Amino acid sequence: DEAVNPLAELPIEIAQLQGLTGLFALLAERRTDAEALELSAALADAMRLHEHHLRLRTERCEVRYEGTPVPVRAPRWALVRTLVMLVHAAKRSAEGAGERGGRPMIVRTDDTMVSVCVSTGASPSRDLLDIGQRAGGEFTREDELLVFRLPTLAELRRREREARGKRA
Repeated sequence: DEAVNPLAELPIEIAQLQGLTGLFALLAERRTDAEALELSAALADAMRLHEHHLRLRTERCEVRYEGTPVPVRAPRWALVRTLVMLVHAAKRSAEGAGERGGRPMIVRTDDTMVSVCVSTGASPSRDLLDIGQRAGGEFTREDELLVFRLPTLAELRRREREARGKRA
């Protein structure tokens, strides 16, 4: 039998912990301004964070993109927190329906809006509504879908130009 050196794996474990700490830091509420963000990257962070949920870590959450993902503007912490809660809703819905692999989250993009759609019969909690609003979006219902809508960065800039033109 080869003797295993417990210190040999320590650098790998430290790197994993540092990565996890960095992910958790994304959730901390900050007094930061909104910034341009790639929704797909924020959603990937949210999914990696949710992989650490004790009960739902084995549930998969597939994301299907309809349209080319475009940048949005939001406080990073608020957007990631909203998306973590949507990933949670998607996994809970799949778990409740007994579906292995669940129904996909759908990200729809057009010129003015990005919509993140989750198939769930559950109503959004007050916390989810509030954090979604702080991320600059709003929630609606489309049949069995809970939809988080967020204006694209291009749409926000168009609105700002329009507002400046009205003031001039």
